[in-house]
Amino acid sequence: MGFVPSAARGQQLNRGMQADLLGSLLHLAEAGPAGLQEALYPTMERLSAGQSLGPEAFGLYFQLAEHLLLDEPEPALAVAHRLAACPARPDPGGAWCVRGRGSLEARTLDAILDARLGEEADAFHPLGEADVQAFEVLLRAGRELLAEGLPALHGELTAIVSDVLLAQAPPGARYEFDGASHYQFWGLLLLNPRHHRDRLAVAEVLAHESGHSVLFGMCREQALIENADDELYPSPLREDPRPMDGIVHATYVSARMAWAMEGLAGSGCLNDAEHKAALLAAADDRRRFQAGFATVCEHAQLTPLGREVMEDARGWVG
Repeated sequence: MGFVPSAARGQQLNRGMQADLLGSLLHLAEAGPAGLQEALYPTMERLSAGQSLGPEAFGLYFQLAEHLLLDEPEPALAVAHRLAACPARPDPGGAWCVRGRGSLEARTLDAILDARLGEEADAFHPLGEADVQAFEVLLRAGRELLAEGLPALHGELTAIVSDVLLAQAPPGARYEFDGASHYQFWGLLLLNPRHHRDRLAVAEVLAHESGHSVLFGMCREQALIENADDELYPSPLREDPRPMDGIVHATYVSARMAWAMEGLAGSGCLNDAEHKAALLAAADDRRRFQAGFATVCEHAQLTPLGREVMEDARGWVG
């Protein structure tokens, strides 16, 4: 698919993810216990009509599949009925659904995150409402900057992302996240407002986290690597050692962040201070890419897709 972002790629990936969700639900409905097909019919009808569903639906799908795998028909039926109530995604390019972890508006998504991620969900603590409202303003400014300066990235981003959940690290956390994405929650970005203080920083983290989603969408039929999950290596974006899949992701998004920062620096949309900051950030991102790429070259067992992804990114970095 190439390295450079595009709205067409974002639309293609979202269509593919929605089609895969429908196909898998059709299979589960046919193979599942009595009553499941009827319970899933409203969701499958919406998807068949071309409606796109948001991250709650994808999280519940994984929960449904797990109940069926464990031969738990009653919980599976309950999840199938919850799927029917999942909201549709906003229109691409429209306003995102922005919620704060722990808020009344996020209660359904929070519950699904807790159920799917288990102890990992503890890394995402609630924010105060004032912090949420203040960051919504900054988030719009960062997105508007991308729309003006990098319309291709903005188009791809808004085709993929539909929901933003704001959270912070728990008190005393050893590692504090600045953003996160998860393959089980297509369309969702988790952002920590405490790490993004201006519109340029927001633009960079949007380029970063949406890059993970691009890779999730590309990996529907093939993984990036064949390394075992317990093989850990130095990461270009984290202090702690990471599995090779995380290294490949981090390396790819480092190049994507450099692309975004250099593109904005050359767009004429930044003031002098932002222009300088963008070039400094791009230089750091390039260094991270080179560090990650060296680790990938030495240790990764890349699939054909993984080689293509890395070669495309390396081709742009030069």
